[in-house]
Amino acid sequence: MSLLETRTVTLDSRKLEGYAVRWNVWSQPLPMSGGRNFTEQVAPGAFSASLQTRGQALLWSHDHTRPLATIRSGSLELVEDAEGLRFKAALPDTSDGRDARALVEDGVMDQLSFGFRATRDTWAGSKRTLLQVDLIEISLVHDPAYPETSAALRSFRAAFRPDRRTALRLRLWRSMREHK
Repeated sequence: MSLLETRTVTLDSRKLEGYAVRWNVWSQPLPMSGGRNFTEQVAPGAFSASLQTRGQALLWSHDHTRPLATIRSGSLELVEDAEGLRFKAALPDTSDGRDARALVEDGVMDQLSFGFRATRDTWAGSKRTLLQVDLIEISLVHDPAYPETSAALRSFRAAFRPDRRTALRLRLWRSMREHK
């Protein structure tokens, strides 16, 4: 006799997670005085001291009047891991929260940026490495300085949608298989 097995999937699209920063990944060219550009990267552990202050927020496009989650309220979690600065946020049931969910789900705003003060850095020509950073906020954005950031909804649908890097690897693997 075989037993009937069932599974229940909970759709919790209020949960947003991803990486606000990835370690040792160069930014897009950023403007500096004199009309020149520079690029920067963030060293592992650069946020460790700052995260102890617990004052950070997830904002809508760097707008301090539009918070989506905060550490103090318990709706935002920031953790440094081997890849970078990982975040988890419970989005509010507000117009901004609903808009954020819809835009992330549609892939319109699925990347992050961060607001900070550099407290220790090094320069090598036009390349800057951030060694210690006072993190003020992370923001859901459309066009980040660091393209390797990511945000995704934690739901059944999002769990089975590959991120950009994985999607590119899948395409490459499929094309290699087809050409054998």
